[in-house]
Amino acid sequence: MQRLWLALACAAATGLLAPVTTFARETIDYTSAIPIWQAHEARLLSLGWRLARANAALCQARQGAIGLMLADVRRYDDPDRARAALGIDGNVAIEAVAAGSPAQAAGLRAGAEVLAVGGEPVTALADPRAKRDETSDALHDRIDSLLARQGKVTLRIAPPGQPARDVTIVGEPACRARFALIRQGTTAQTRGFSIEIAVQLLSEVASDDEAATMIAHELAHNILGHWQRDVAAGRTYVIIRRNEREADRMAPWLMVNASFDPAAAPRFFANWGQRHGGGITRAPTHDSWQDRMAAITAELPVIAAARAAQPGQIADWRSRFPGQLAN
Repeated sequence: MQRLWLALACAAATGLLAPVTTFARETIDYTSAIPIWQAHEARLLSLGWRLARANAALCQARQGAIGLMLADVRRYDDPDRARAALGIDGNVAIEAVAAGSPAQAAGLRAGAEVLAVGGEPVTALADPRAKRDETSDALHDRIDSLLARQGKVTLRIAPPGQPARDVTIVGEPACRARFALIRQGTTAQTRGFSIEIAVQLLSEVASDDEAATMIAHELAHNILGHWQRDVAAGRTYVIIRRNEREADRMAPWLMVNASFDPAAAPRFFANWGQRHGGGITRAPTHDSWQDRMAAITAELPVIAAARAAQPGQIADWRSRFPGQLAN
C-alpha cells in the first residue's frame, strides 16, 4: 500500500495537494480526513446509483442493488487509528450510502460497523490476510449473491455508541455496476462492471450534471460489454476508439433518464479539454475533446425527439445501441 494515501487523497480532493514530504504518518488527522474521503465516495455512489437505477428497465445485465459501499479499515496507513476515528472494533464499516437508495431508506449511515452479512459474520466471510479492498469486494459479492437469490439482504450493524441490530434491505433493479473511488491520477475507467473514478477528477468537477457524464460514459461501456469484447477480439486502437465513441454517444441518453441535464455532457468535455489541453480526452484511443463534444452535441436532438415522441416515458436507447450484454 502506498504510504500516506489518505492524507494525500483528501488534500487533492479539497484542492490542497502538497508534496509528500509535507505529511508524516503520525500527523494525519483521521477524525477529519476520513469523513472528507467518505463524502467524495458518497457523491460518486449517489450519482452512479441514479444512473444505474434509472436505466435498469433497458439494461439486459441487471442486478438487485441497495446503494451501499463498504470498506475495510486496513486500506488506511494506520488501521488502529482509523478504527478509533470511526469508533469501531472490527475491520469493516459502511463507507457510503447512495442518496435515494434502499440503504438510505433503511437508515444506514457511513461509519457504522458491519458485523455480519446474510447471517454470516464478516470475520468468516473474508480472508484475514486479505489486503486493501479484497475484503470489501468479497462482502459486496456476498451482498450481490443474496440479492440475486432472495431479493433482499440482512446486515448486522453497530452504529457508533449504539447496540448491534439487524437490518433487512430489499434490493431494487439496477444496471449491473459497482462504483469505486481511486486515489491516484485523473482516470475514469471500467474493467468489466466495476467503475473507478479518481478522486482528483471527481472533485475537480463541481457540477453533478457534468460529473455524471464521466460516470455515464463508463456505465455505457459496461452495458455494451466493451471490455469483454475488447478482450475477446484483441484490444487495438481501432476497436477501443470505436467503443469510446459509442460510450460518448450513449452517455447523454443514460443521463437524461436519471434526470441529469444531457447538455452537460458536451460541457464536461469542453471544460476539461480547455483546462488540461486535452488530457484524458487526447490519446490514440480517443478523439480530441472538440470532436467528442461535437459528437455528443449531435446526439442531443435525437434524444429530444425520442422524448417528444413518448412524453413522460424513459428515453429508449436500445435500438440506437444494439449488442449489449445479457450478463
